[in-house]
Amino acid sequence: MKALILGDRNAPNLIDGAVLETMIAGVRARFEADALAARFGGPIHAGEIKSFPVVDGAADPDKVAAALDQVALYILLTRQLVDDLGGDPGLVSGTAMLITPKNVGLTPTLSIRDVTKRVARMGRLVMSIPNAGEIVAAVPAATTFNTIANEQLDAQHRLDTLHALADHIGTDYTSSCLSTCGNARFCRERAFRDGLLCLSGPQTVRLLPGVHSLGRAAELSAGAPPSVPEAPVATLLARAGRLYDDAVSAPQLNRAKR
Repeated sequence: MKALILGDRNAPNLIDGAVLETMIAGVRARFEADALAARFGGPIHAGEIKSFPVVDGAADPDKVAAALDQVALYILLTRQLVDDLGGDPGLVSGTAMLITPKNVGLTPTLSIRDVTKRVARMGRLVMSIPNAGEIVAAVPAATTFNTIANEQLDAQHRLDTLHALADHIGTDYTSSCLSTCGNARFCRERAFRDGLLCLSGPQTVRLLPGVHSLGRAAELSAGAPPSVPEAPVATLLARAGRLYDDAVSAPQLNRAKR
C-alpha cells in the first residue's frame, strides 16, 4: 500500500485479500476485501466478487445493494489506511468494482457503480454504533436464559420472560429470519408492535442509519428536531416530507383554480 501511495512503478496492481482494520463500537475489527486494484498514476479501486448472477442485465436488487454497501465499507477503510500512512484519502476511488457471473454461465462480468453516497452513509453508520461496553453495561447483571429454556415451566411465564429480556437487549428482525430462526415470529411481532424500520426492508434500514422506527421517520420528515445520530438523515427526510406535501397539495390547488 505504501508503494501505491508513493507512486512507485513497481507497486502491485492488485492486492488480493487485503485486510483492513478499524475500530467499531470500541472494538478493533478486521475486514478482508476481495481485492484492491490500481495502475500506475491512477486511483485505487476496491473490488468484490459475488456468486449471484446478472441475468439479462439485471440482478437481485437486495443482493446488489448489500454488495455495494460492502464495497463502500472497504473504500471507507482503505481511505482511513491511506490517511494513516500519510497519503491523500482522495487517492481511493469512490466507485465500486463488482464482479458477478453473467446469466447462467460462469463468465465473470465487471460492473462499476458510483458508491460515493454509500461511503458517506457507511461512515455515519460506523460512527453511530454504540460502544460494546455500554451495551453490556445496559443489560441487567441478573439476565439469564435459564427460565426461557426450561420447558417444564409455564409457557406464558417463559414468553413473558423472553419479552422482558428483549426489552433490555432488543431484537434485530429481517424478513430472511423467517427461514432461518425459530424465534423469527416473536421478533416480527415485536417489530410490528414498535413500528420498526426493518418492516420496510433492508434497503430502508441502510438508507436511514440512526432512525429506529417508522413513526420516528415520519416525525423527522415533518420537521421534528433530530438527535445527534439522526442528524445526517434528518435533512433528507425533511426534504422528502416537503416534496410529498407539495405533490399531495398540487392536485387540490389545480381543482381550486378550476
